[in-house]
Parts: sequence; structure tokens; C-alpha cells
Amino acid sequence: MIKGSHIYIRPFVAEDAVAMLALQVENRTFFERFSMERREDFYSIESQLERIRKFEKDEKNDLTYNFGIFKDDGTLLGN
Repeated sequence: MIKGSHIYIRPFVAEDAVAMLALQVENRTFFERFSMERREDFYSIESQLERIRKFEKDEKNDLTYNFGIFKDDGTLLGN
């Protein structure tokens, strides 16, 4: 974990799936303006858990590293 004065970053864990889904749903229109359109099933807990599992696998294989950006109170702000 890397900590700043009001935020911190850390790798995602399975417990972040609910917050990841909420972030995606709340910002869907904005995010889709700058990235590809997502299939409806992307907006599910299972899909977010799959993303986290992929993040963990990629990190283990030294391919990519994905981090959540969190406020001090644990609120997910982004990645």
C-alpha cells in the first residue's frame, strides 16, 4: 500500500467487488465516453470478481498491475 495525506492505493481484493461495481454503475455514461461500451453483464458482482481474479493473475505473472485509489475512509475513487 502507498499512502498519501488523504488517499492510498493498493491492489484490489475480492472484497472490493461491490465498490468496483458501484463506481462503474455510477459513472457508466462518463466512462463509456472515453472507453469501449461494456456488455450488460460487465455490470454485475460476478464480473467485477472476475476482473479482480484477472488482476491478481496478471500481477502474479508480472504482466500488469492494477491498483484501487481509495480515500482514507475506504471509499473507492478510481483505479
